[in-house]
Amino acid sequence: MKKTLLSLLLLLGLTHYSLSQELIRGPYQQGTTTHSVKIMWRTSIPTKGWVKIGNTPENLTKNISETDLASDHTVYIDNLEAFTTYYYSVGYDDITLASGIDHYFTTNQLEGDTIGFSVWIIGDFGTGDEPQKMAKNAFLDYSKTHPVNFMLTLGDNAYPEGADQDYQSHLFDIYDSILRFMHYYPTPGNHDYDIIRGDNVLGYLDPTLDDGPYFHIHEMPIHGEAGGYPSDTKLYYSFNYGNAHFICLNSETYTWTQNGTTPLKTWLKKDLEANQQHWTIVYFHQSPYTRSSDSSDDFYEIGMRNMRMYILPILEEYGVDLVYTGHSHDYERSYLINGHYKNSPQWNPAINLIDGRSGNPDLGETYVKNIEDGKGTVYTVCGNSGRYINDDKLFPTLHPVMYYRDGGTEETGSVVLEVKGSTVTSTYINKKGEILDKFSIFKQSPQTVATHVKDKSIRLFDIKAYPNPSSKYLSLEFNNPSGSKANLSILDLSGKLLLHQSISNQGRNKLEIKKWQSLPNGNYTLNLDIDGKSASLNVVKQ
Repeated sequence: MKKTLLSLLLLLGLTHYSLSQELIRGPYQQGTTTHSVKIMWRTSIPTKGWVKIGNTPENLTKNISETDLASDHTVYIDNLEAFTTYYYSVGYDDITLASGIDHYFTTNQLEGDTIGFSVWIIGDFGTGDEPQKMAKNAFLDYSKTHPVNFMLTLGDNAYPEGADQDYQSHLFDIYDSILRFMHYYPTPGNHDYDIIRGDNVLGYLDPTLDDGPYFHIHEMPIHGEAGGYPSDTKLYYSFNYGNAHFICLNSETYTWTQNGTTPLKTWLKKDLEANQQHWTIVYFHQSPYTRSSDSSDDFYEIGMRNMRMYILPILEEYGVDLVYTGHSHDYERSYLINGHYKNSPQWNPAINLIDGRSGNPDLGETYVKNIEDGKGTVYTVCGNSGRYINDDKLFPTLHPVMYYRDGGTEETGSVVLEVKGSTVTSTYINKKGEILDKFSIFKQSPQTVATHVKDKSIRLFDIKAYPNPSSKYLSLEFNNPSGSKANLSILDLSGKLLLHQSISNQGRNKLEIKKWQSLPNGNYTLNLDIDGKSASLNVVKQ
């Protein structure tokens, strides 16, 4: 009788254990590289979890299991193929907690790939309010025709203080249907740090003491496993994706962003020196330029001032192309600028303004950046993906570096960045799904590039194409020292010949490319061949 009773109690205990087990958080993805990913989730009771993966939802043939009991689960999956989609499920014992056609992950593109990718960027979003949900839904509608590969967060991920429950209700509960298939790379904001430091001033003096939910919830590629120089700290890190290099900085480490030699700045310089990618994109929380809920000119805005005065000179020295930040609760976007590190009254467009147009490719005003001198950066504030500033608190004038601003009561939105070959395009979508701002940068190689030729006299061609980018016409100038036939050809990015013409005049030649207007918008290669020697340059039709 006693044995029977004991067996019954054990059976009831096991049944209760199985029935009471719940999936509390996730699954979500972290630290994704070209060959690996970490699947994370939380359960109501400690278990030894597992992840099964495969090429289809019905064929999950590989099983990776945990060895220890845990409520917060992290399963590392390695030896994956680059830029490949895998389906997965999570569970414990013989119980599946999450699976289905929307549970998948895609590894990163190989370094240097130019096939293109897109990124969803959100900042100051973690409120849990309706405007946050509307901004999310507007993005989801946009993504139906503009697929996105991964996410960046710009800080203040979980209001009001970055507690674990704040992350649960304001990040995971809101974006659960997205995070199960899209990985994200986070950066912290001041509200994420409220619970990390509290009244502990030692954290301000020594950021290595920082610890809290932000660091527990996230797994970043900090050891160089995703490209970039190893930081070996979750405070800041970098990674490569396709032909772009991404750098996540921590603007809350005030003693490490100030003047002088600091661990963050030392690492940043090493990372930028090692970077070989075509595009360099940096993101952090506190904006160096803003007039909204916060002003970068205010004396007490130490974080913003430090980033502007001591970090931006490093970024611009190494030709960083794009900087995305939050903190101010609106959307602001600069012109293509360089060298402005003081307060707004010291802004000098004669020195600091590289291109004062809109940058909008739909208007034929794409910014053009020369890869040789590296000058020109566009700064974007997207601090309104959930939080916003009321109309009566909005600054009446824009910061002088800014081309456009969207803000006001319940005005929220997000950004989608598209990187494709030599062109990046950044699009701001508000909560109604309206595209209110767009800009592109075309970063061209030096004007003349010799290909398959050792003879340096190729530079005597002095080839120039203008306007570049252009829409209706494209003019070409070049030297023809011998007067031999000069063969001109336009090729698409796959190498397919689209246009061809020739001319045999000796000396300086100037002509208009025939049928240029008939080509669809895009990037092309213009080749010039004279006496078996070739020169090429990138041209853009828009």
